Amino acid sequence: MSESPHTILWKRVTSALHGRAIGPASSQGALAAEARTKLGTDLVERFLNGYFFERQYGGGNSAMTEEQAEALVRQIENLPQPIAPEPVERAVPRGVILESDKPMPTAATTRDWSVLEEAEAYGEEERRGSPLDAVRQWVLELRVRGDARR
Repeated sequence: MSESPHTILWKRVTSALHGRAIGPASSQGALAAEARTKLGTDLVERFLNGYFFERQYGGGNSAMTEEQAEALVRQIENLPQPIAPEPVERAVPRGVILESDKPMPTAATTRDWSVLEEAEAYGEEERRGSPLDAVRQWVLELRVRGDARR
């Protein structure tokens, strides 16, 4: 048994759309909507509503003749490729990185500084920290005094 003309035409439509990176979709209507969005045309919707659905589910009759449907399929096959967005040219040489689209991992760059360590890093004395910082400070002072005696 051979395939019916409307099924053959639909295969040509889907082949033309897949060649333009449209589909596969969950339904015929979704494929038509994607074609409208990406290609800016309603040819697929006109083919489906005016010919395919009526032939497939409406008892084999449609307002559109096979010749008209064939002409519509040829228009779909001749649609241009979707326009890809042009890459952004940067004025900075490739070796220089000014920004990154990737988020920085917080664990690798953030260190849990204590108030004491932060104060020591800037050469300040800090005594307002936690009790643990007070112990650290006392141990540090003992080390400094021991080094001074040597």
